[in-house]
Amino acid sequence: MSAGITQSPIELRVRYVFGLLRHDGERDERTLSIEPGQTVLDVLRQLDLSGIELLTVVNNEMVGDHTILCDGDELTLIPAIQGG
Repeated sequence: MSAGITQSPIELRVRYVFGLLRHDGERDERTLSIEPGQTVLDVLRQLDLSGIELLTVVNNEMVGDHTILCDGDELTLIPAIQGG
């Protein structure tokens, strides 16, 4: 890509499973605009969720934190179930 050309932000749909982050009046789904080349971990940091143990799924496929997100992707965040 040539210097001086800026890429437009991309749209990403984020779904929260089991009410993760649901606050009064909020839905379990939202759309984010992110910069091209951002990873799952970048988005988790933006949402202040990088310290929570989550399973991350992009377009119905389990992925790691360093997966680069693309325009139109759907990121699903599932809290890891723990117990004893």
